[in-house]
Amino acid sequence: MGECVDAEGAVDGEPRFATCIAAESVVFATLTRHNMVTIIMQRPTLGAKILIKLVSMLSRRLRQTSNRLLEYRQV
Repeated sequence: MGECVDAEGAVDGEPRFATCIAAESVVFATLTRHNMVTIIMQRPTLGAKILIKLVSMLSRRLRQTSNRLLEYRQV
């Protein structure tokens, strides 16, 4: 599996924050906030699974960022 870019946009609906350039051929999908809401309403179990993955990923990234900030603060 690959990586998720700009998961925040699927959660908060704000404009995209991240961009990326692929070094080789890729297959990708886009999940907008509107589509996320539709999935949650029409297929709640699937929507919950997606939300749990997104929240877990965002939490991991926030922890990594917090740890980096603490490292910079200690220098």
